[in-house]
Amino acid sequence: AIIAILAALVTPAINAALQRAKKAQVQTELQSIKTAVQAFVNDYTKLPISAGHGGADTLYSGNNSKSIFQVLTANESGASLVNPRKIVYLETTTAASDGTFNDVWGNQYAVKLDNNYDGKVDGYSTLIIAISPGPDKDINKTNDNIRTTF
Repeated sequence: AIIAILAALVTPAINAALQRAKKAQVQTELQSIKTAVQAFVNDYTKLPISAGHGGADTLYSGNNSKSIFQVLTANESGASLVNPRKIVYLETTTAASDGTFNDVWGNQYAVKLDNNYDGKVDGYSTLIIAISPGPDKDINKTNDNIRTTF
């Protein structure tokens, strides 16, 4: 009985520690995405997208973000490449060649880009905000989304 009581006390602490570790891993991957986009812009003086330059700041999520990750991991194909020098800006063991790059909860990472090049996204002075939909898997419910804003 004592062991059961102790196990009941320890289990929530272990689960909370695991959730903190997952969030820390996601935050590290989000920062890597942001750094990769900034490095791409430094090299090419444009965002890692094939169209939409000069338009409104755009959220690329789900399948729409896959082409960006293909560019950043030098896995794009076709005649008109966004990253023709095939420079790898984002190295990850979890991104697939088709651009799938999921967080620890199985969500495709999203990015919001400064397509109009005014130096701001959602009021922050940045070219990119990288976003994970978080444990609830819904990017539209912002209560648990994890994002870079610095």
